[in-house]
Amino acid sequence: MSVADELEKLHQLQVEGVITAEEFEAQKAKLLAQDAAPVDRRGRPVDPVKAAKAKKLVTLSHALGWGGVGVAFVVGPILAGAVNAPLGITFIVLGVICAIVGAVLGQVGRAMQGRAM
Repeated sequence: MSVADELEKLHQLQVEGVITAEEFEAQKAKLLAQDAAPVDRRGRPVDPVKAAKAKKLVTLSHALGWGGVGVAFVVGPILAGAVNAPLGITFIVLGVICAIVGAVLGQVGRAMQGRAM
């Protein structure tokens, strides 16, 4: 049932004398508060498109960050020791760069969500 339908029902109850005007106003305020747009920690309205972009950035930051750590501390040393030292060092450097980019993107995404560190 929509908010408009609920308000109509409450109004009808008030007209019939089942609820008082004060009860109607209290229920109306409660219904309208539920229908309000979500807000961030600072009380500002949250844009759903911006929130979706922020969530994608945070998710991407996790993939880049943890993937970079894995490449830097697992794949790179294995390649450096077993295959080719310069190739392994290259993977280590690329892994560290990915982890740093992931951390930056995470902070951008969290700032868009209003919860930056």
